[in-house]
Amino acid sequence: MLAIEALKKRLQTSPEIVVQLESGHLENVTFRFQEPASRKELHAFSEHKGWVLPPDYKAFLERHNGAMLFTHPRNGGGMELLSTERIFLANNAYDVLPDFAYPVGYANFQF
Repeated sequence: MLAIEALKKRLQTSPEIVVQLESGHLENVTFRFQEPASRKELHAFSEHKGWVLPPDYKAFLERHNGAMLFTHPRNGGGMELLSTERIFLANNAYDVLPDFAYPVGYANFQF
């Protein structure tokens, strides 16, 4: 959470941050954090299939129920940390996961 709070503080100065890609090119990227998950949402998440939230991910959801990281301003993409609702949707879309497992994010870089 310290890294996220430091990033959010940095974003107060500028909505975009310059990152260096593997190719050496520099690109501007943005970040967007969702509002906190409610206690009701967190309870429903745990009750849905008996899923257990790791303490660090639960702490994240209590502050931000999902986030988009490293999104290119024109091309989109980036990395999504899923909200409780998006975890349900992703889990239902993929039958390959065992019942005790669920996705927490995915990456789709389009630089």
